[in-house]
Amino acid sequence: MSIWIETKLKESDIGKIPVDWSCTSLNKIADINPKPIKLDSDDIEVSFVGMTDVSESAKLMNTTNRLYGEVKKGFTSFQDNDVLVAKITPCFENGKGALISNLTNGTGFGSTEFHVIRAKEQKGCPEFIHHITTTHNFRVKGEMNMTGTAGQKRVGRDFIASYLIACPPFVEQQKIAKVLSTVDKKIDLIDQKIEETEKLKTGIMQKLFSEGIGVQDENGDWQPHTEFQNSPFGKIPRAWKYAPVKSLVSIKSPKYDPKIKTESLPCIELEHLSQGSGEILGTVNSLELASTKNCFAKGDVLFGKLRPYLKKFAKPNFNGVCSSEIWVMKTTDNKVLHNDFWFYFIQSERFINEANKSCGTKMPRADWKVVSELILPIPSFCEQLGIAKILECVDAKLGLLKQQKAETQRLKKGLMQKLLTGEWRVPVEETEAA
Repeated sequence: MSIWIETKLKESDIGKIPVDWSCTSLNKIADINPKPIKLDSDDIEVSFVGMTDVSESAKLMNTTNRLYGEVKKGFTSFQDNDVLVAKITPCFENGKGALISNLTNGTGFGSTEFHVIRAKEQKGCPEFIHHITTTHNFRVKGEMNMTGTAGQKRVGRDFIASYLIACPPFVEQQKIAKVLSTVDKKIDLIDQKIEETEKLKTGIMQKLFSEGIGVQDENGDWQPHTEFQNSPFGKIPRAWKYAPVKSLVSIKSPKYDPKIKTESLPCIELEHLSQGSGEILGTVNSLELASTKNCFAKGDVLFGKLRPYLKKFAKPNFNGVCSSEIWVMKTTDNKVLHNDFWFYFIQSERFINEANKSCGTKMPRADWKVVSELILPIPSFCEQLGIAKILECVDAKLGLLKQQKAETQRLKKGLMQKLLTGEWRVPVEETEAA
């Protein structure tokens, strides 16, 4: 399918649009929050969709079946091809919503915090409307028009109904939606590969931390371990040692006080650590901080000790300071425990579960006194390096996939800006238009 640049434009309330398009409000091509759906029997099964069942990329992730009699009161009703948009903060700003399909008996019920947008026949294309609701402009303007008290602010129906769009003819709406949906399928495929690779990494970690990669023979080739021993960690190779974490790792680190120190260091807060990937998403200036922070050196292992952020970790390649909610973990004997091996061990289910179990109910923070008693398997230094190298390769693959996803998302964002404003056009055959 070819795309061409439109040159014949006219002025409108939202800027220049193609001469054969109209500037119109969403309620001209769709019904906003249509009348509740009524079924003939309470025993008819329907799909139920909660706020947790839709993603921040506006995808339907999950549904559960319920009887109509259980949900006909107190919930929002919708049907196949309806568009859901979260109305409450922060779900709206975060992009929560979905284009609904494959509902049980074509009918669904869900959270009252959803707005329902139902395309009018031959006037609005559901997929086209869904893409409109995922645009940056729609979300930003919606946030500006929220009403209510802090923490309970909502986007009103009137905002959605009166939202102005550049509206192409119905057939062109379908064509535009098809192009953007093709890019969405590419993103979904990358997401699937990322999920598969993350599962692979979890399985490899479980195997490596219990069986290792073996010992090197006289030719330097790795031969699997053949003899094993029982340990508090479980069955491990007989050649391995084991010891409590506290004997080889410390969380003691110098304090940074902006009132005393004059130099500025990059500071990492919990929000700057990506969940489960080890990526650092940004820093702030340490001189702007009001409270004392922990200093870390290049290569130290950082671990978020606050539930639910127990899968936030990193190994910075720079010196800096970090939030007091982050452990700065240092290996105390670099000849016995390699830092890279330790970095991957803290990502294991065993370590995460121990940290989670040590969290209190009133203070949901991991307790180092408890976690540091965990038994750590200790392969030879050479085998530790080998294990770390294998996991680094898996991380490198994950990094490439995430980079590919980010690039495809940027492509989609650019396409949406061009196609939904009519700056770029998708050809429509005369027979299709007819």
